[in-house]
Amino acid sequence: MPLIAAVTAYAETCVDDVGLSVEAANHGAIRPYEAAGFVPYGIELRALNIADVFYDEILMNLDLSRQG
Repeated sequence: MPLIAAVTAYAETCVDDVGLSVEAANHGAIRPYEAAGFVPYGIELRALNIADVFYDEILMNLDLSRQG
């Protein structure tokens, strides 16, 4: 995905890691993050409450210090 590539390319110039969270059932977002090198490392249960429905979030990290 061009946006993920642009953000991570910029991040490489100033940080060692990029973290994000994504709704656990949003496989359409999880797949491109994993393809870009993000690794899931945890889950935040009941992270979101929308109209009394709770949603879990997957925590992901990209270690830029190991890139290149």
